[in-house]
Amino acid sequence: MQVFMLSRTKRTICTFLVLFLSFFCQRSNLNNLCDPKSDAYLESLLVRYVNFDETPHCGLVLKVDPPTFLICSPLTPKVNGSFFFEGFESDGNRLSFSSSPPLPEGIFFSPFGNSLQGRYSGWMANRISFTITASNPKGSASCTYQPAWMGKLPFKTNLGTCYDSANNPASCSSVSGQDANSLRGISQSYIGPTLVSGVEITT
Repeated sequence: MQVFMLSRTKRTICTFLVLFLSFFCQRSNLNNLCDPKSDAYLESLLVRYVNFDETPHCGLVLKVDPPTFLICSPLTPKVNGSFFFEGFESDGNRLSFSSSPPLPEGIFFSPFGNSLQGRYSGWMANRISFTITASNPKGSASCTYQPAWMGKLPFKTNLGTCYDSANNPASCSSVSGQDANSLRGISQSYIGPTLVSGVEITT
């Protein structure tokens, strides 16, 4: 009798587990606009997001907050050619950014947030101020961005002699700040001379 009761209890438990799992593992209703797993639900949200539509969808509102302020990043020197990432502070959401004048090549607004990123590779250090504007259909805010992008090092002079105050050759260990002493800059590289239309050209 005990064996019979035990097996029937096991069958009941197994039946309950099957019903329980089948309920939670069933596929979503693809025709239900309010089913978060359905394609229709996701497509509807995407359309609302792209069009800045704030009408409720199944109790969810994609709110658009206008920016009332925009704070640019502080002036921080950036080494020429190095990657940098700088953020902007604002109380708005779903913002798009623009710059006047346009940003130089290699620098762009990040698609993943209120930020700027890239590499500055100009020869001269930046001396331009940029007006950055954040906007959405409800409003806009601007700030002045003065980046400290450093220029490239000049070419090495390839000088190997140092000079004293009388302009006489001297040991580089006894003077400082001269080209032959610091040896800084970009190494020079030459190609040529190459004969072009009867003229020798060295690049």
